[in-house]
Parts: sequence; structure tokens; C-alpha cells
Amino acid sequence: MVFAARLTQRGHRISTMEDLLTLYEKSFSNDTLTAISSLPHPTVQKFSVITVAVVGASRRFLAQITRHQNEVKFMSASLQYSNYAGQADFAIPYEVMAADESIRELYLKSCQSDMDCYEQLCHAGLGHDAAGYATPQGLRNVLIISATPYQWKHIIGQRVCRRNTDETRIVLLKIWQELYALSPALFAPPLTGPFWQRITPCFPKEAPMKIKLIDFGIKENQKPYRPHGNDAGADVYMPYDCTLQPGQIEKIPLGFGIEVPDGYAGYVFPRTSMAVKGLVCELPPIDSGYRGEIHAILSNVSNYPHTITKGSRIGQLVITPVVIADFVSQLGAERGTGGFGSTGE
Repeated sequence: MVFAARLTQRGHRISTMEDLLTLYEKSFSNDTLTAISSLPHPTVQKFSVITVAVVGASRRFLAQITRHQNEVKFMSASLQYSNYAGQADFAIPYEVMAADESIRELYLKSCQSDMDCYEQLCHAGLGHDAAGYATPQGLRNVLIISATPYQWKHIIGQRVCRRNTDETRIVLLKIWQELYALSPALFAPPLTGPFWQRITPCFPKEAPMKIKLIDFGIKENQKPYRPHGNDAGADVYMPYDCTLQPGQIEKIPLGFGIEVPDGYAGYVFPRTSMAVKGLVCELPPIDSGYRGEIHAILSNVSNYPHTITKGSRIGQLVITPVVIADFVSQLGAERGTGGFGSTGE
């Protein structure tokens, strides 16, 4: 493979067979191999073929792995020429192995029943190939796979993810382990692992936005706080004991302001645990230009009085992007004046 890569770059220096053999026998380092293996095109990797033998894998594994027919060579023990009557062994899925003994017995009984049918069809004069349709997916087989490093990385990348059977994933992980031992530079995880681990995210994770607090006498333990890193809102707290009567609205100073960037707005959303009791926060926006103290506007929409103690979480401060709109008289084609129900029920 290294020879093929060098040939593409130094072919103009080759005039004789001796020149070619000298280039072929030239030594190389792992750095050279790493650089070649990371090339975006696979051409030079097609000149190095690695053959792997898998003994004891099921026919189900063969059916999954042999879908990679593009230039990959496969050979297995043929049902057309081999007679499995009385010689069958079965792969047992891991889920069956972990189940009750009765489940395992049921699985093996089903496999053996299929093989009994296969044997009867052979005795009846059918060819092994036709009778092989009756054999179970769990029948163990032998598979020889011959592929280039590029093709091996493609197969491994596709077949070690969860959409494959456990058997396929484990066999390919074992093959990857052996290939990595053969050449760590060529089969390194960034080049060979599952495709979803190799893809750079289209939208990299952003650091949390920093919002400056303006102190209006807030205590340290009552500053906005997000219990979890991925929470949408930060908890805000009740600064004093308060009882709200049915239908009462209370404007509660929170002891701080915030400097919201242009293009964003803040809202104090209600907490679910309070909303189900009939205590809700109204939602006037906190504009980017506002630098005063923020208030939570609590309404008791229930039929019962509710007491809120000092230090209780009463809402969630959320910062959201907003669309800045200009409201004009003319915008081109008009939609019309139809409102609710104007387009029918």
C-alpha cells in the first residue's frame, strides 16, 4: 500500500525494473502509514488485501455480512456440496442464552427440527442445495472474507452499530481487534470505528450563554440556579412568606436584574409543581434594554388560598431568542382581514 502511494508521486523517476524494486523495498514509518490511511480516497489502500477466516458464525451472520459485495470476496462452506445431516451445530443468540433454560431448550429444539427436515429431504432425493432452504438461521458455518484495509474499515464502521445483530457486532469487533493489533496506525478508532463516532457534528455543542446579574439586594443562596446542566430554566426563589387568596395577583421582587443581549428576551415561567395547584407566573417579557429589578407576577387561579414560604422556588427564568419585527402598513400582497373561523370549520 505504501509502495502504491509512493508510486503515484514518484512514477516519473522509474525508468527500469530495478528502480521499481528499489521503491518497493524502501522502508517506511508508522507516520507514513498514518498519513496514507487518512487520505480521503481509497485507491492506494486497494493494493493491500487482508483475508480473515470466521469459524462458527451463524447463517444469519453470513446473510448480514455478505451484503458488502462491492469488490469484497467471500467464500463459505456450501450447502450445495456439504451434507450437514448429523453434523450440525447451532449459534445461540445472547438473548436466548440469558433467558430461562426452557427458552434455550425451545430454541435448540426448533433448530434441530429444521435439521431433521433437512435430513429427510436429502433422503427423499433432493439435492443438498434445495434441502438447505429448510436449515435454520442459527446453523454454524465457515466464512472466508478477503478485503482491502479501506473495505475492512467500511464493513466495521457499518456492522458494529446497534442496528446489527449482537453476533455480527461482536464478530466484527473481534476482527477489528485483530486488525488493530496488526496495524494500529491503519485501523485506529478515528478511522475504523462506527460511522456515527467519526462524523463531526454539524452543530457543535455551544458553551452556556453568560448573563450578567444586577444586584438589587439578592442573597447568594437565592440567585438563579439551574439544577442540571441541560435545564432550560434557572430556578428563582420567594424572598418572603406570602399567602395568596383565590384570584389574587402578587408582584414579587426577586432581588436582581439581568443584562439580556440584543436579540433575546427573558421570561419567568411557572413551575409545573405550582401550576398544578393553580399558582402560575404571568409572562411579560424582560427586554434586552431593561436594567431594573425583575419581578415574578404570581396569580392564584384556584379556589383556595395558598401560602408560599420564603426560599421556595416560584418560577424558572428562561432566556430565549426573539425575532425583532417592524409593524408596517404596507407589505406587498395582503392576506386579507379574515380572522378566527374565516376559512371555515
